[in-house]
Amino acid sequence: MMPFLKDGDEVEVVSASRNELRQGDLILFVREGELTVHRFLSGGDERFLEKGDAQARGNWHPWPEKLGRVIAIRRPEGREDISTDEARMESRRLGRANLLRHRFETVVERLPFSLVRRIVFRIGRPLIRSKDLRLGGRAG
Repeated sequence: MMPFLKDGDEVEVVSASRNELRQGDLILFVREGELTVHRFLSGGDERFLEKGDAQARGNWHPWPEKLGRVIAIRRPEGREDISTDEARMESRRLGRANLLRHRFETVVERLPFSLVRRIVFRIGRPLIRSKDLRLGGRAG
């Protein structure tokens, strides 16, 4: 989850059901036997889409038995509450931006010719990043 979470950060988590999650929330789940904190982008009946902020594309997973929502981050400089209305609005903005980037990357990867893909990536990536993906900023 770099750059939002940094080495040494600790997260406070509450148990959450899939119905309580909102786009952009940071979630804790088990992936391939490891605890993972990523941004929740979307969910359906059978699975959900998550993405780390530094990743180009997200990943779909079956809903886990146990799921947590991050409510605060403890950093060396202090605790940051990310469950406030203002922080959750910023998380939703980042969730929308991450979903846009995920969709862009997915569509471009399916284009038929590598030259076309390279051209579209070269034009599209800077537009997406400059428009709404200021991922280094903090929510809250």
